Formats: sequence, C-alpha cells, structure tokens
Amino acid sequence: MIAIRLNHKNYVIDYGALCSKQNFYNTIDYTIMPALIKSTGMTNIDTLVLCKPCKRLAKVVLQFCTQTNVKTIIAPTKDQCYKTLCVACKNNGVKVLPLTPKKRCRKKIKHY
Repeated sequence: MIAIRLNHKNYVIDYGALCSKQNFYNTIDYTIMPALIKSTGMTNIDTLVLCKPCKRLAKVVLQFCTQTNVKTIIAPTKDQCYKTLCVACKNNGVKVLPLTPKKRCRKKIKHY
C-alpha cells in the first residue's frame, strides 16, 4: 500500500494489502492506519485506488471507509466485486469510478 500527499490531496494505492489478511479489522487498525498517519499525517483520503480485486473487497473497503474519510474509490471492473462495491458504497456517499486501461489508437501508416 502506497500513500501519497500531492497538491493538498491524499492518494492511497492498494496492491492487495487490504485483502491480504484474514482478520482485516486488525490489519486496518494496527497496520494500515498507523502507516497512513505516519506518511501523510491525516486519516482523510481523497482517492483510494484498488488494483487487485478479491471476493471480500466490498466488505473490506466498507470497513476501511468507515474508519477513514474516503471520497473517491477507483476499482478494476474485471470481477463481480466492482458491482458489489458500487452498491455498497452508494449509501455511504463514496463515488466509485472504474479503473480501465487506455485503449491504444492505431494509426494507419501509408506505405509508398
């Protein structure tokens, strides 16, 4: 998990640390929150970027959002967890955006 403070906004990029442990309550309380406070000095997160989807992602992110003030979540749309995350975060006022790769534009090259 990487925490960055840029232009007075906090960004957190998660590479699977939220879903890595079985007891995510203790992981959030004793590992992630102290590291977040140490690196940024705040518990407010403007954007949370989730890179690795898992089955428990919606439940873990909801708990993380209640402990921190998350405004926007960017999540991959590969698995079913994106839809459950959208439904779960709709009631909390958290905006969920899709993480999709950019499409490559192919230029036609004329051969002479």
